[in-house]
Amino acid sequence: MSLDTDSSGSLRFEELKEVLNHSGMTDFEMGKLFAEIDFDHDGEINYTEFLVAFASKEITKDAKQLEAVFKHFSDESGFITAESLVESYKRENKTIELSEAIGIISEVEHMKDNKIDFEQFSALMKAVSLKK
Repeated sequence: MSLDTDSSGSLRFEELKEVLNHSGMTDFEMGKLFAEIDFDHDGEINYTEFLVAFASKEITKDAKQLEAVFKHFSDESGFITAESLVESYKRENKTIELSEAIGIISEVEHMKDNKIDFEQFSALMKAVSLKK
């Protein structure tokens, strides 16, 4: 079964709901799940949002998956930076303002060098998965 039934490159709530209809979740629970994954609140779950949500759920199961997600967001220097976040959005034909990306990095990054290394990313994903 294809999640992206209209081949748009992202998931709308209706598409997610169709997949989860037989999961026993209520419409309210499905809506809440969708809202948690739709980080930019544009009404669609894009590839980046899907990767982050998936990684946060599966983090303890497979380190290679986490590394693949990190590589998707990071630049050639091996760090996630505001610029690399902007580029990852561009690859999906989405936009995020550099100022928004800087805000995301500064919320996550504790050393204040404006970049996230793999260890920091791993710790963040583990923390996110423990909250859920």
